[in-house]
Amino acid sequence: MPECWLFVRCGQCERSSEYPLKLMAKRHSPKRKLSEVLAKLVCANCGGRPAKIALKENHLRDGKGKPEGWVVYLS
Repeated sequence: MPECWLFVRCGQCERSSEYPLKLMAKRHSPKRKLSEVLAKLVCANCGGRPAKIALKENHLRDGKGKPEGWVVYLS
């Protein structure tokens, strides 16, 4: 799973970002569960809470803007 990406969309300003899990693992204790990290996420733009969170195989998109590979929606 460390090669996967986390997609997050803010519920207030609707800004979205994608974050590699490998980098997240380096910044947080390896003993922390993903659910603990997700519970503390806030938007860097407005401070809002996530409206949509997804775990993605990669950050690539096809020619129509759809994600390539698998996607698991967490919220």
